[in-house]
Amino acid sequence: MRINKGYGKRRKSLSLTSLIDVIFLLLLFFMLTSTFLRYSNFDVASAGGRGTNKMEAPKATLTIHQNQLDLNGKTIMMSELVPSLNAFVTDGETRAVVLVKEDVSVERLVNVLDLGRTSTMTSLILAE
Repeated sequence: MRINKGYGKRRKSLSLTSLIDVIFLLLLFFMLTSTFLRYSNFDVASAGGRGTNKMEAPKATLTIHQNQLDLNGKTIMMSELVPSLNAFVTDGETRAVVLVKEDVSVERLVNVLDLGRTSTMTSLILAE
């Protein structure tokens, strides 16, 4: 008579179905409880003449080149932008027209607009 001691028993396979369910539940939990970054918006007006109201043209014109900034034809550094725009505000001007040259990257435009937003200038008008 032979006694079977379990040496030839087959191991029970591990079921991955419950593991996948747990992973999806964790994924759902983290997706619903996470917070997303809110990127700040720029209030940029277009210089297109769709409106019928005639407003006086702004006295400040900022031209963005790839390597320099021009404010009313005078070349300024990036660090001088905020004080220069604030000087226009003290003179009573609250708006500035922003001209963008063809070789300017979007990153540079956003950086300049972000820096200009820290000034006391109320609106930057993006000209086409």
